[in-house]
Amino acid sequence: MNFYNRKGINMISEVNNGYVGDMPTEGILTTEVKLDDIEVNVKKAKNGKKVKLNNNLKTSKAKTVLTVSLEDYLEKVYLLSKKYEEVRVTDIADSLSLSKPSVNRAVKTLTEEGYLQHAHYGSIELTEQGYETARELYRRHRALRQFLILCLGVDKEVAEQEAFGLKHYISDDTCHRLLNFVEEF
Repeated sequence: MNFYNRKGINMISEVNNGYVGDMPTEGILTTEVKLDDIEVNVKKAKNGKKVKLNNNLKTSKAKTVLTVSLEDYLEKVYLLSKKYEEVRVTDIADSLSLSKPSVNRAVKTLTEEGYLQHAHYGSIELTEQGYETARELYRRHRALRQFLILCLGVDKEVAEQEAFGLKHYISDDTCHRLLNFVEEF
């Protein structure tokens, strides 16, 4: 079911069948979505497809799930902050070969959700929550890369690319076991 405001803007997207809105939920580090304290008076439209909100909408901040893409941005900020004194949107865009508007949207979302601090046109910094999440993502990335290189003999460049993608899909337990295995190998 979708909810629309008076201007027809979709306020809350469909949440079912493994999707939150248009985003698949697979590979998400945090899957908790809360829509507490929302009071909605709903009127069904004649076609049964649209539902309109009235003026009594009270919202609380919903915890956004971190998509694979947002996790990649967060990890990149972590790595760039280790390399440079300040991290800017341009640095992220250049290192990921993406446009500045795309990076700005991601940074805005991560800032709103408490993972980053970013002043308009200023430097970007990880919050404590952002630092812990990014560090865990990078830990997974390193564990997978080491496993692929040392245990399976995969080429370093290929291992880097595959670890970059695979890190989103392993559990904490699997990552821990993988690290232990690589250390003993």
